Amino acid sequence: MSIPKGFDFVSSNALSVITHWDEIAIRKPVEGMNEDECRLAFGKPQSIMETNGEIQWMYTSSFYLFFKDGRVRTIIK
Repeated sequence: MSIPKGFDFVSSNALSVITHWDEIAIRKPVEGMNEDECRLAFGKPQSIMETNGEIQWMYTSSFYLFFKDGRVRTIIK
């Protein structure tokens, strides 16, 4: 994402409270991260699927994040 597009995104979208700055800086997934924190740390996922109230983000064939109620609950890496 270019810098102007990044500013446009931030100015037009309310971001969640960011609390995992240390993990974002080193690109380390941890349980409890919200979707905005994951986007900051890892970028846009290759695909997103929803099944039975659980959301799955796939970044690569060996890196998945599973969200429940907007927070990371399971990490496969």
